[in-house]
Amino acid sequence: MKSPVIARSPRRLTTRRGVRGLAVAVALLVASTATSCSWTGLATVSCTSDARPQVRVPTDHGVPYPSQQTYADGTTFDATGRTFNTGRTSQYAMKIHKDKTGDGTCVVGGTFTTEYHPEDTPWDTWHDSTSVIVVEPDVHLVDQRFYNVGDAVQFALNASDWRVTGMRVEALDAGQAGGYVHDDCIENDGMNAGVIRDSKFDGCWVFISARASDPSRQGGDNVVEVRDSLVRMQPYRNAYNTPVRGENTWGDIFKWSERTDDPTKAQPPRLLLDNVIFRVDTVAIPKDPRVRGLADLPLGSTCRNVTLVTEGGWGSDPANPTSPAWLASDLATWKSQCTNLRFADESVWDAAVAQWDALHPLG
Repeated sequence: MKSPVIARSPRRLTTRRGVRGLAVAVALLVASTATSCSWTGLATVSCTSDARPQVRVPTDHGVPYPSQQTYADGTTFDATGRTFNTGRTSQYAMKIHKDKTGDGTCVVGGTFTTEYHPEDTPWDTWHDSTSVIVVEPDVHLVDQRFYNVGDAVQFALNASDWRVTGMRVEALDAGQAGGYVHDDCIENDGMNAGVIRDSKFDGCWVFISARASDPSRQGGDNVVEVRDSLVRMQPYRNAYNTPVRGENTWGDIFKWSERTDDPTKAQPPRLLLDNVIFRVDTVAIPKDPRVRGLADLPLGSTCRNVTLVTEGGWGSDPANPTSPAWLASDLATWKSQCTNLRFADESVWDAAVAQWDALHPLG
């Protein structure tokens, strides 16, 4: 098997308009993985090549892992079958240290969790909790599993050209409501270029953050790509600012800084979505809790072959969902920027999850 060539973020984007039938939604999502190897499998083969220094994470590892000893560039940390449980602390589970762990690091495998209660724990506790932090460039995270954490992965200012393949946010046991990432599934407030591929985010409060107050973070020439993936937004009871926003809310699909020519403000990267299913069943903050609501697609995005799913579907005319005016405003940002935008009910999501799980068995 040849090692995969995973493309860097493109610098020029084009947008096309058009509509296709809903029936292709799931087929498109699994087309790239319905081969002898998924993208995650290919990335694993590349990262575990004999050409790379290999470090097997021990069963008795501490957190944050690894320690601050120095590793060669291009090291692979094999965390397959290992669990990183930070208990009831704000400790990182894993930290790829600046100038220590090495450029071009791979991390393969690993389950990341805490022992906090998923509904009763205060927001401030989750806001101070990050499971994995990356502070080196060109790091590739492959096949990690997250449940009941604050931020799942944080890419810091120096973490340029990051990649995430086969990430799975999900319940660990039957009966759990989802992955319970209580803040950002991916935090990219360093405004860097990155690629997310072949991943299942079944339970994010925020999917991706690219918001910074530091004007030195100019990411306008960068692109964040999301390809061949599933994303479901998950509300939970004790979320952000419940006295004002109420219980059982979620934040944003994309928590994105406004694009601006003002040099005194941080500039976010551009966004490319290709072959992604988003599911939203309940309203985002701070909107009317009696009706569902999406969140705006960042302006300047390239969006193609995207499906928006909600429980119960979108009404009698799925191409023009029935909605109050503010939801129509949210949808307008998607309709104006997406080629082959589709609307579906939960049956499409369930089928896509079943396909993804079949192609990504737990090791």
